[in-house]
Amino acid sequence: MKNRLGILGYPLDHTLSPIMQNAALKQVGMESIIYETLEKNYQELQVTIEDIKNTFLGINVTIPYKEKIMPWMDEITHQARLAGAVNTIRVMDGRLIGTNTDGLGYMKSLKEKGIDVAGRNILLLGSGGAARGVATALVQAKVHRIDVCSRKKAKGKALLDILQSIGGAPGSWIEFKNLIKKDLGIYHLIINTTPIGMYPHDAETLALPYDCLKDNQILSDLIYRPLETPFLLEGKRRGLQTINGLDMLLYQGAASFEFWLDQEAPVEAMRRSLMEALNQLS
Repeated sequence: MKNRLGILGYPLDHTLSPIMQNAALKQVGMESIIYETLEKNYQELQVTIEDIKNTFLGINVTIPYKEKIMPWMDEITHQARLAGAVNTIRVMDGRLIGTNTDGLGYMKSLKEKGIDVAGRNILLLGSGGAARGVATALVQAKVHRIDVCSRKKAKGKALLDILQSIGGAPGSWIEFKNLIKKDLGIYHLIINTTPIGMYPHDAETLALPYDCLKDNQILSDLIYRPLETPFLLEGKRRGLQTINGLDMLLYQGAASFEFWLDQEAPVEAMRRSLMEALNQLS
C-alpha cells in the first residue's frame, strides 16, 4: 500500500505545504500517509520520477518544474494542458496524471474577498508555471485585458500565445526593465507571480513605478512567506487593497488533496495549520 505524498521543487526551504497537508491527513484519519519534501535538482529528476511512480500516491510540483515536468506525464488534464504547466500529479497504476490547481486556488482566493475580475485590466508579473495557471483561469473569468511582464521575451510571448489560443483578452508583453516607465494606473489588479520577495530573500523588491498607483487598485502576490512582501507593503503604504498568497496556497492544496485521494479536503484544519505555522515563524 503506497503511503507517500510530497512536493517536488528546488529549493523548498520556503514551503508550508507539508505542514498543511499532514494536518489535513490527520484530520481525516489518514495519518498512515506522510506528505514529504522532494528537494531535487534537475539532474535527479529521472530517478525521482521513477521513485514517485513506484512508491507515491501523488505529488505537488513547484518552482522550477511546473513546465519541465510535463514530458514525463502519461496523461494531462484539460486545465493543465490549457495552462501548459502541471502543479499536481496523481499516480494511478504506475501512470502519472498531471493537473493544475493553481488557477482554481487563485480564483477562489479572489472570490473569498469579493473581487470580480470580469471586464478588468490585469498586469501579470512573471511568465512561469504559476503565472500560466493563474492567467488561464483569469481568461476563463472573462477579464478585459492581460499584459505580461517578464525578463524573458520568449516565455512572455509564449504565455500570451496560450491565452490567445483559448480565446483570451488582448494583451502585450512588457520587458521587466521597462516597467519602471509604465503607467500602472490602467490596471485594476497587479499580480506578482515571481519569487521576488520570497523567504529567505524577502528583502528583495520589485522595481515598479509605485507613484503611478491609484487608490482603487489591488496588488496581489502569490508569495505567502512572508505574508507581506515589499511589493505588498508598498501597496499597503498607499492605502491599496493587498492580497497575499496564503489563500491561494490553501485552496490549490485542498484541490490537490481531493485529486489524489477522492476525499473532501478539511479546509479549515488546513487553514489553522498554516496560521499556526506562520505565527511560530514570525
